[in-house]
Amino acid sequence: MRQQSFTMAEAIVALMLMVLVVNLFGLVMGSYQKLAKIDASEPTNWYLFIDELESTEHRFELVKVTSNNIILYSEKSGKPYRMQKNKDDTIIFLSVVGKGGYLPLLEGKLHKLTWQQLDQRRVRFTYTGGRHEQTAVVCFAAPSN
Repeated sequence: MRQQSFTMAEAIVALMLMVLVVNLFGLVMGSYQKLAKIDASEPTNWYLFIDELESTEHRFELVKVTSNNIILYSEKSGKPYRMQKNKDDTIIFLSVVGKGGYLPLLEGKLHKLTWQQLDQRRVRFTYTGGRHEQTAVVCFAAPSN
């Protein structure tokens, strides 16, 4: 009685399919890593960062500005948020004050990102890294009373 087994051709086809799947997976992961990085030196990412701060979806109100962080309050969620840089100045993120989790807003050499409070509602953000300097004045929502 003869045993059933794979032929050499079937083994080669299976091996080629495995190589193809592994290569496609590598390409997808490489693309994902490029998309996941929100680099501050790219103008589009800079404008998305500013748009997120001015978004009517959050309706952030300015509470306090220091050299290390900005405290915001979202009328929509009813929660206070802290915007700050991580310890090595490579990511700027929003986190709920006193709770876990965070939303990364920008990545890059963020020691070149500065902010300055102009009045009760406006903050000037300046990024001097990358190809050119980028500056924006964010006008936060008026405080609700």
